[in-house]
Amino acid sequence: MSEGWHEVEHDLRYKFKEDWDGADWASRAFNGVFAALETSEWTMLKILDDQSYYHYKMKNWKAMLRAKFRLRFSSQNLSSYIEEWLNNSPEDAKKLYRADRGQILSYIVSLGKVPLTLDNIIHVYNMKVIGNEEIMKAMPKYLERIVISRV
Repeated sequence: MSEGWHEVEHDLRYKFKEDWDGADWASRAFNGVFAALETSEWTMLKILDDQSYYHYKMKNWKAMLRAKFRLRFSSQNLSSYIEEWLNNSPEDAKKLYRADRGQILSYIVSLGKVPLTLDNIIHVYNMKVIGNEEIMKAMPKYLERIVISRV
């Protein structure tokens, strides 16, 4: 929301400052809209963070990942061996829940053309942070080739 706001503010106010001279009321109103958008954006993120936590506690791993990463995944499926691992490894599940979203996404982007799936998020995070050998062995070969070629 704030990104769109900045585009409007740049095109209508910054580029034409003289249009705003003497219209303090308009500037205040404009700033009020920006404040409302920032508050709404923060609220949406807080709701999704809370939802992620709720699903983490309920061991609903797919819903937790969707709320945490807030992305359009090419596959909404989560392999049964990953669900079983998370169900049986509460410390690893907690690490995943606490994962730095930006860090994981930056790494996935740096790999190039990696399909954005729930499984791939798990495999990449496991490889970079957790290090569970069984999950590493189960990494799809295409993903393993991409990761190895980038190391």
